[in-house]
Amino acid sequence: MVLNEQNLKKALEQPLRHGVYYYYSTEEYLVRSYAAKTLALLAKQEDDAEVTRVEGPAPSIEEAVAAAGTISFFGTKRIVELPMLEPSAMNEADVGALCDLMQSLENAVLVMSTVFKDDKAKLSKKAKQLIGAAEKAGLTAELVKPGPQDAKRFAVEKARELGAVLSPGAASELVERCGTDLFALESELSKLAAVAGYGEITPESVSYTHLRAHETRHDLVCRLLLEKKKTLILSRIRYLH
Repeated sequence: MVLNEQNLKKALEQPLRHGVYYYYSTEEYLVRSYAAKTLALLAKQEDDAEVTRVEGPAPSIEEAVAAAGTISFFGTKRIVELPMLEPSAMNEADVGALCDLMQSLENAVLVMSTVFKDDKAKLSKKAKQLIGAAEKAGLTAELVKPGPQDAKRFAVEKARELGAVLSPGAASELVERCGTDLFALESELSKLAAVAGYGEITPESVSYTHLRAHETRHDLVCRLLLEKKKTLILSRIRYLH
């Protein structure tokens, strides 16, 4: 089955019973995020089973087959990760062999991911072959690149995970400045949460911190502390006069 992101979230709340999990998108953050979440859930479900990672973009199919066919001493399923697959970088024989592996899994789970450079790339013959095989063998999700509203919801949720509160106005200000790049939004939010003392993040703080976007979180906090100290000293000087 091919799911959208909303249905995927619901599916990952249930016990993971599929043999294949394949995530693809033009948005790298979403692909990496859901692949990592799935791997963590599987490892926990399978009593902290080890994950064998077979690197892309054109992974060794022989290595993947060997990893998937290895019998676990503890009776748990083997978890095999195939990250950042690029169908265009794989030859037809390897694509076919990977499709065959998906259909013949017995004691293993494959977690695969692909970041397509554009929407046209996912329509290639080899991409459609992989997607079709994954759909038959397990769970497949196409993760759509977020729009402004999606980015705002992401920012609010990410701030909550950091222990901060992002108001709707601040979320709008942040997306207006960073766009819908989820990596950039996550980076800015880590700074904003620290500056806000993991309390409320205001539109003013978004505007202020973004002017120095290339600072690290540590640099930013140190600068703000110095500026606060400087302001306090100046106020005391004025009081003395």
